[in-house]
Amino acid sequence: MAGEDIDVIQKNAPSAFFDLKTRRLIIPNWNNLSVTEEEMLVGHEIGHALHTPLKEWQETIDNFDGNKVVIKNVLNVVEDARIERLVKTKYPGMRSIFYHGYEELFSRGIFKLEEIKPEETTILEHLNWHYKIPGKTSFVKTPEFDYFVGKIDSVVSFNDVVNVSKELYAFCKQELDKQLSESSSKGQK
Repeated sequence: MAGEDIDVIQKNAPSAFFDLKTRRLIIPNWNNLSVTEEEMLVGHEIGHALHTPLKEWQETIDNFDGNKVVIKNVLNVVEDARIERLVKTKYPGMRSIFYHGYEELFSRGIFKLEEIKPEETTILEHLNWHYKIPGKTSFVKTPEFDYFVGKIDSVVSFNDVVNVSKELYAFCKQELDKQLSESSSKGQK
């Protein structure tokens, strides 16, 4: 599927990931990982192998004038949506595997939604859930959410991913600054 000779390694890891530099695909040793879940994880990471450019990914993070951890998370959410769409297009059978794989992970509690209060979550989390487990959460969709879904749905190139990610980062920062300002002014009363 990757179109190249990559190493697939199963080991203790918090999640599946593809190391763009070493070209290794890591599958976690989760208890009772089903065949569908494993195929979905492999399909997702193969998407990164095929479509996520190492140099541009690293340069975007290294040259970012802001919180590098946050921009990496934002890039990952937007890029995940893009690469999964591309994998489903290239390998149409993956549509069902992604749907059922995420459904199984959701049913097993991997997303830990029972521990999360939707009103205490960010637009970034809502967008990630929208693409991975649509319809499984109860957050209120806002015009900003719909705007970013439209932007993410329209990305084609990695450059598009970078542009949408920077805009989403700026929105998240603005929202955080607003929340901090409101909580600070409440504390001063």
